Amino acid sequence: MFKKTKSLTNGQTTLEKQQQRKGNLANQISHSLTNGRVFEQRKRRHQQRETIRAEEEKKPSGRGREEAFEQRREAFDDDEQRREEEEKRWTTREREETVVQAREEERSVFLLGNFKSALSTMCGTLNWGNIILIVLIKVYMNSTIKILISSSRSC
Repeated sequence: MFKKTKSLTNGQTTLEKQQQRKGNLANQISHSLTNGRVFEQRKRRHQQRETIRAEEEKKPSGRGREEAFEQRREAFDDDEQRREEEEKRWTTREREETVVQAREEERSVFLLGNFKSALSTMCGTLNWGNIILIVLIKVYMNSTIKILISSSRSC
């Protein structure tokens, strides 16, 4: 293919030397491209740092920072206070509901007592009409069926 020429330094031929130069040139080009990319990256980072510094300079410093911190703390405290007030409202609602439930239970116990006494007077004339009346009263009072059965058995 190629004619071998005189050997240059270290036993290389001119063809090998030319190929080596071409390789070196390719390496130089790739290095320059890489260096260009690296340079662009460094330039971009530098610009980012500059913008961050500019933003930090715009931020309040010294007393201004402390004031901003105090404002954030006050806002947090206000939020916490609102939460506590809302919690208190819920607990008072729950207490009111339990009081209402207790009153309803007392009323149902009172009605149940009256129902037992009415049942004891009706025991002599227990028929289907009285049984239906008992069931309706039971549904109205929301008491358990066991209480009704036990009270009807006591007749």
